[in-house]
Amino acid sequence: MIMSPREDKLLHLTRGLRDALSAADGYACLLADDLNDDGREAANDVDQIREAVKQALSTVAELEQLVEVERRAASRDPLTQVPNRHALNELGERMFLEGAQFSLFMIDVDHFKAVNDTYGHASGDAVLVAVAERCRAALRDSDVLARLAGDEFVALLPNAEPDVTARVAERLATSVAVEPINTQKGHVPVTISLGAATRSPQDATFKEVVARADDAMYAAKRAGRNRVAAG
Repeated sequence: MIMSPREDKLLHLTRGLRDALSAADGYACLLADDLNDDGREAANDVDQIREAVKQALSTVAELEQLVEVERRAASRDPLTQVPNRHALNELGERMFLEGAQFSLFMIDVDHFKAVNDTYGHASGDAVLVAVAERCRAALRDSDVLARLAGDEFVALLPNAEPDVTARVAERLATSVAVEPINTQKGHVPVTISLGAATRSPQDATFKEVVARADDAMYAAKRAGRNRVAAG
């Protein structure tokens, strides 16, 4: 899961505090063992220290859990539960800087405005959830599907050459269109248009790869939709 520098620092601090408190608890145990019978009052103080440490450790555990929940929420699209634009950009830019080879698709649901107008926005949301589920099922385990905004998604494929990219793209298009999507207002036939791009030596940034895929996606729409175009 992708983590911002601020979140990473907070987790580092809480884990450091947990380690320090655990060590203090251990020292208190050793001290208690070393005390003789004449040190009962000191032993009582040690017990209080240990109790305070335990409470602090419990607080740290709650804080760590809260940070994890917030981190997941900040990197996920709340409707489809796939990574959001921010998470995608962080992952893609990191892969680009590391010199990793990858391909990506820009994915757009065809005639989505008509879906909302005809079936309502609740049905439109159901369509987006189903499209995300079908795309994820058609992708490889190593691939990442993210939602940019509205009816636009991006699939990021690590270590995918153009021939692999083409096969996966066709599989995505087929998996979405194979049957209508069931909604409260009826069955909605859905297709997608995809623009594919593979990282090349000419790309200076991750955004340039995304831009080529975006241009290819619009070319697919101009060519009649429900198809794949390469950029």
